[in-house]
Amino acid sequence: MKRWKWFIVTPTLILLVLAGSAWIILPRFYPENTATSWTYHSPKYDYSLTLPSSDWQEIKKEDSDAAFYNRKRSTLAGIIVSKGDQDTFRKAVQRMKEHIDTSKGEQLTTPQFSEGKTEAGDPFAYWTVEAKVDKGGAVFLAISLVWRQGKGLIIRAMMEGSLVMRSNMGKKTELEYFDKVGKTICLSIR
Repeated sequence: MKRWKWFIVTPTLILLVLAGSAWIILPRFYPENTATSWTYHSPKYDYSLTLPSSDWQEIKKEDSDAAFYNRKRSTLAGIIVSKGDQDTFRKAVQRMKEHIDTSKGEQLTTPQFSEGKTEAGDPFAYWTVEAKVDKGGAVFLAISLVWRQGKGLIIRAMMEGSLVMRSNMGKKTELEYFDKVGKTICLSIR
């Protein structure tokens, strides 16, 4: 190839690689467009929850009442519903606490726990933690149990997002995003 072609081809290839990388990496630094948030309503159990943006698409997941995936952020959310009263809810919260306590070997951070009432007035328990995954990766987990008092339902929501950022700034932004999304999905149940 002639020398002048190398001066054209090489910078063009570099620009294409940079543009492709930016298309994959840059969306992780920008918040989702919350103006496109939407509400999922379960036809089977008559509950609703909010998904943060149109980036979240409903998918089929065999062991869930409902499941959603955000391809841009490699994030999955699943909902499991069971019938139960207040005592059953308390026992479910205790079992989840025990499960989290027994999985300390998989945890990268200390689990954060809160409880209270959702905006709809239903009791909830909520956990977040960073955990190990196969091949050295990590995920952010958000898990909630919500007791829909009036319907006699216990709704477990779980959101799992892949942690891919390595820099302190990138990781901080990524964790803030997952924390916000976890609360939006897991605590919006009504």
